[in-house]
Amino acid sequence: VLKNTTHVDVNDCKSIHPIEVTSCSGHCGTQSMYSMEKNSMMHICSCCQEEKVSRRQVTLKCANDSEVVHDYIHIESCTCTARQCVD
Repeated sequence: VLKNTTHVDVNDCKSIHPIEVTSCSGHCGTQSMYSMEKNSMMHICSCCQEEKVSRRQVTLKCANDSEVVHDYIHIESCTCTARQCVD
């Protein structure tokens, strides 16, 4: 899990304090091999994506001095997940 700290800007409203924004990044295995049984190439692919997430809230202050609560998703953990390869 990669972490970055930033302010949230939504509809002319900005977070009062910066929040921790998370993302997934990394190398996951892929494989291409010939199948004698199928007489064709077989491809195995996986990608790095969120495994566990939580919903969080942040208070935003708007230009008209009102405050709104904004929900966002926080990534707790990442994993390599099988995906269909594009031929």
